[in-house]
Amino acid sequence: MRRATELGTDGVCFAVLGDYLADLDRFEEAEAIFTQTLEDYPKCAMAWRDYGRALIRDRHPRGEQNLLQAAEAFERAAELEPERAENHYRLADALSCLHSGFLPRAKDHLERCLELRPDHQKARTALVELERLLREEDEEEAG
Repeated sequence: MRRATELGTDGVCFAVLGDYLADLDRFEEAEAIFTQTLEDYPKCAMAWRDYGRALIRDRHPRGEQNLLQAAEAFERAAELEPERAENHYRLADALSCLHSGFLPRAKDHLERCLELRPDHQKARTALVELERLLREEDEEEAG
């Protein structure tokens, strides 16, 4: 890693390596790569996004506990690359898995994703479901 840093990489290759290790269920190694990469390249949106993805993978044993940390990683990616629809989609997805207090923010990010990429079918489907949940929540509060 130090050699790549000396060569002037922007952190993307490390993000790919961390993502690959997470795919192999080698999360401890992936986490070490992501931690070092984000320390060395804090403006690498891809590293933030891939770290968030690794944190919420089903096969990761701490997946449920890491949703908030994943949402924070996706939020950082969205701050660094606000015009990338996928960052907003991933953030919205993580937020919607947390408690209902995060649903309005998740809705905002799904809407932003669709502004950037109107053909993003997963975001469109998620927005319909999220709007249904928000309506049900409103009805419960009113009823």
